[in-house]
Amino acid sequence: MSSSPEKKRNKKRSPSGANNSFANLVANAANKQLADHVEQRMGQYAQAILQNLSKLTLDHLANIQTRHLAIEEIMIKSGTVSREQINNEITNQEDTALGYIEVDAAAEGDLVRVEVESKAADEAQYSEKEKLRINSLLREVDGAVQTLKEIETAMVGMKKDEIKDITIKGEGEDKDSNIRVTIKKVSRKKAEEKKDGTQA
Repeated sequence: MSSSPEKKRNKKRSPSGANNSFANLVANAANKQLADHVEQRMGQYAQAILQNLSKLTLDHLANIQTRHLAIEEIMIKSGTVSREQINNEITNQEDTALGYIEVDAAAEGDLVRVEVESKAADEAQYSEKEKLRINSLLREVDGAVQTLKEIETAMVGMKKDEIKDITIKGEGEDKDSNIRVTIKKVSRKKAEEKKDGTQA
């Protein structure tokens, strides 16, 4: 006796189930689009806030600097202090913050503050003095032009207020140059003390 074949039952999705799936897809897409939009807007707001803060900070610093300059000029004109005294105090405060102390003569690695004048060898007068700060003598000139190496090498051993004329040979058709260097201050990193009191 043969059994009748079983009829395959096809499950049909209910209209409500299809609608729910479609609604979920639409909702997910909308949420993603909204999230992207919110993220973009938040990024724009954050950037705008940072720009405003930066501008406010720069304006505030500029205002402070202007006030300091005004106070300095008033003190100098009143004879309370000289410009040189103010500059010396500024460098002292910088050295203290960096952990440096003033030393007698310049050596490799020292922080050196100098005034530099320059002219062509056949000219009579030097240019106006330029104040320069060399953060680490002869240690930051790798790959630099030969002129800088020659000038910094000539500074080794120089003392405060010492003046040295340096001649830089011109290459090809270039004229020789005369560089006049005046050492204003030489500072060196403080030696760290070990626990036993000796210096490292």
